[in-house]
Amino acid sequence: MRAARPQSKLEIVGVEVSESAGQIATQVLDRLVVGNAEQVELEYENYFDCVIFADVLEHLIDPWRMLRRARRFLRGDGTIVASIPNVQHWSVLAGLIGGRYLGRWAKKNWSGEVDEILLIELLRAGSLPKARIRGIVAGLGEVMRIPESCRTLSIAMRPRGP
Repeated sequence: MRAARPQSKLEIVGVEVSESAGQIATQVLDRLVVGNAEQVELEYENYFDCVIFADVLEHLIDPWRMLRRARRFLRGDGTIVASIPNVQHWSVLAGLIGGRYLGRWAKKNWSGEVDEILLIELLRAGSLPKARIRGIVAGLGEVMRIPESCRTLSIAMRPRGP
């Protein structure tokens, strides 16, 4: 958002559950609140013009409650924008099947507990691998118990050169 309007006085506030992902986000945020968006107390009554949920709602325990809560952060004419992935898209389903297989293999061959998931993304590859990765994590979660405290760290790799 800031890159699109570099001269604006746009204030960007973010909420991130992962401290490590939050550190990356601070490069573009004016303020970062680290914590679970459903639990953290935010002092922004009637403050924002826009609240954006970018692929967030599908991860929440009660997304409807979060949307109702977000309304109080908006000014009178404010807007909520939400993007929700199409989990029926073939690219996500391919990842989902792979994640289920990975989960079954891990349950059979590994006795540990998942406490962190590392996603490595090659930006040049575009959105298709990202959709598959989301599917893999979802499929893994269907087969294995992934505790709420599990951190997901996403690393975006930018290729060198043209």
